[in-house]
Amino acid sequence: MGLISDDHSRRMAKVLQKYADAKVTKELIAIDDKAAVRKLRHRILELEDTKRELEENQEILTADITTLEALIATGSAKTFTVDVTAYTASADETDDTPNVTAFMEAPVPGKTCAVSRDLKAKLAGKEIWVEGVGRRRVNDLVAARFQNTVDIVMNNKHEAFEFGRQSLQIIVLN
Repeated sequence: MGLISDDHSRRMAKVLQKYADAKVTKELIAIDDKAAVRKLRHRILELEDTKRELEENQEILTADITTLEALIATGSAKTFTVDVTAYTASADETDDTPNVTAFMEAPVPGKTCAVSRDLKAKLAGKEIWVEGVGRRRVNDLVAARFQNTVDIVMNNKHEAFEFGRQSLQIIVLN
């Protein structure tokens, strides 16, 4: 089971490379063009923020992997293979209250997921690890017609469509 997706690793490497390239570019650019220097400084600050965020995420991923390894080693890990899809918190993809989950919380991309009703008793309110995706909190429900499904909240429709439907392992963390 891949705990960190190849796509996630490639994106992280790409961002870090852009950060390194921007630092080199900053050192090489002539100070003559003050507007270009200002833009470059702004971009470098953005990249430094991104780098800090990636480093924080790496720490979280390392902690999550340690937790998963411990659960697996002790045999106490509850794992399931489910269909995993993605959605956005928009009215055309949810009910008439897209900004509120079934558990009366705001859906948060990168944190929230919904489950089908057949999984509700096992997973509602729990933290789960989705293979290749990461940690999510189950605080929403998918439409009643779906079974054996986890639906993760994405930032935008493009990300959701690209994710598509995948058969993945999930591990219950609590």
